[in-house]
Amino acid sequence: MTSPALSRRFVLGYAPLWLAGAGFLWWPWLLVRLVLRARAEHRPPLLLTGVAGFLGLSLLLALVQAPPAGRVLGAALNLLVWVCLVLLVAARPSRRQLAEAAAGLVGLALVQAALTLLALLVYPRAQDLVLPLGRLLPDSVLADPSITAFAVTHLAFPDYFAMPVVRSGGILGNPTWGGALAALGILLLVVDPFGVRRPGVRGWVLTAAGVVVLLPSLVLSYSRNTLLALLVALVAAGAVLLRRRLGGPGFAALVSLSVAGGVAILAALPVPALIASLNGTRAGSAETRGEIYWITLDRVLASPTPLLGSGVKERVPGLVASLGSHSSYLGLLYRGGAVALLLFLAALVVAGWVAWRRGEAAALALVVFTAVWSVAEDVDVGHFVPLALVLALGLLGQPDDAGPPEHEVSAADRPAPVGAAAGARVG
Repeated sequence: MTSPALSRRFVLGYAPLWLAGAGFLWWPWLLVRLVLRARAEHRPPLLLTGVAGFLGLSLLLALVQAPPAGRVLGAALNLLVWVCLVLLVAARPSRRQLAEAAAGLVGLALVQAALTLLALLVYPRAQDLVLPLGRLLPDSVLADPSITAFAVTHLAFPDYFAMPVVRSGGILGNPTWGGALAALGILLLVVDPFGVRRPGVRGWVLTAAGVVVLLPSLVLSYSRNTLLALLVALVAAGAVLLRRRLGGPGFAALVSLSVAGGVAILAALPVPALIASLNGTRAGSAETRGEIYWITLDRVLASPTPLLGSGVKERVPGLVASLGSHSSYLGLLYRGGAVALLLFLAALVVAGWVAWRRGEAAALALVVFTAVWSVAEDVDVGHFVPLALVLALGLLGQPDDAGPPEHEVSAADRPAPVGAAAGARVG
């Protein structure tokens, strides 16, 4: 960004939007800011532009069949997020601008954590409060769950997972999105992509305090996928740091020993029973998602034009969500076609590879978090996970002298020309 379209103040501006019941307007507002700041010299990233292009083409073709207006609106909002991603990456934000956006995300996650704690202290009196926009909209509009998700608070509400629990969606539309914001805040605090942590023990104490404050929002989301994405992302960052410290041969030996030890442990454990136990309280969720996945794949395989998608998500009686839901990958395949899915996968793989070769632990962690979280969740105007990919590609798009100091990177970790070219192509 040549100007701060995604400034810290703008990211934090989601909080008053949420308080008004209009959180779903944040991404459209961002798009307006990006369009007004677009410049002719901005180069759109090839792969992500292809994803947005195939989604748009599929949507245009679907309009010929006059689908329900609600389905069209949902597809348009989804496309809007992809267009924002393209424009954000094309603007090639500076390191300072990326740091501003990251600080905004961490600040917003801390605001959410504080409000969640307050809601827990007064629970159950503050649950399901109708926000101002929810009082102004007619009942016919509020009948749409995607609107109601923002018109009513979800800071603390009762749920049931084998036993009564208190769950939180934070200041977002559902618990998974709220948990993802907390996880992003934790990830940014720990990996510190912009080097803002104070040196020494004091800096780590402040980081640990921030993590402790954010953990309740993550735990109360009861989102297994979000927790898994955070853990795998932290492992990926740790792997980069270990390779940098041990060098290529030492790291290879450590990986070999770790794999051998992991196989031995898994062989000694009753893995099927452990999986069944972990999934026992959420078996209903797994079954409903499985039904959506299988029917979606069946529709895609039966489509006469699998390279192009349906454009909109179809509602099927008996399913809790539309076809192509609960997975960004499946949603791209169903709505944008096989080409859109392959382009997005290629963008993730190339970005991850370039981050690994350059020794960019934070960038790799953000790419991995996005990739894992997308397995079971959708790209949507209701959450901030797409910004993790923007931060990652922005870090990889910085000049070489903006990366880790030369003395911290071994010869094996230095970027090859091919990797650098691929990074420029993605972001």
